[in-house]
Amino acid sequence: MPDDMGKGIPRKGARDAAGEMAKTVREADANQKKVRDAAEAGQEAIRSGGEAVAKTTESASETVSRLARLASDAADASQQMAKGSAEQFGQMFTRQIEVSQEVTRHARQNLDVLMQAGGVLAGGFQSIMQEWTDYTQKAVRHNIDGVNSLMRAAPCRISPRHRAIC
Repeated sequence: MPDDMGKGIPRKGARDAAGEMAKTVREADANQKKVRDAAEAGQEAIRSGGEAVAKTTESASETVSRLARLASDAADASQQMAKGSAEQFGQMFTRQIEVSQEVTRHARQNLDVLMQAGGVLAGGFQSIMQEWTDYTQKAVRHNIDGVNSLMRAAPCRISPRHRAIC
């Protein structure tokens, strides 16, 4: 390793370090002054902004109070509307059940009447058919008796063409 001690390099390094240190101290002093100035400006801004903040806070508090009252009123109105709607729905549903029961009762009564009417109609139809059958049998029997009487009473009056049948 070379010996730099004899050539003045350490002195130059010390001078450079001292210069750097002096420069750092000057910059620190300048920065300290800037910080003090900024702090004073900040304090002034805080003082003047404090009043604005107080006014804004008071105004915001009033606004929040009004909004809270409005929200409470709206919630109360919504609750009353919901309660009224639920009651109306319950009444409507109950009425619908009553009407359905009434319709079912009427339908059952109508079916009973139809069944009774069907029985009466069937009985009437049966009576009509019986009377028709009796009438037809009597008419056929009467016609047969009439033909037989004619055949017995007048054998010679029958035309020759029909005599072969007798």
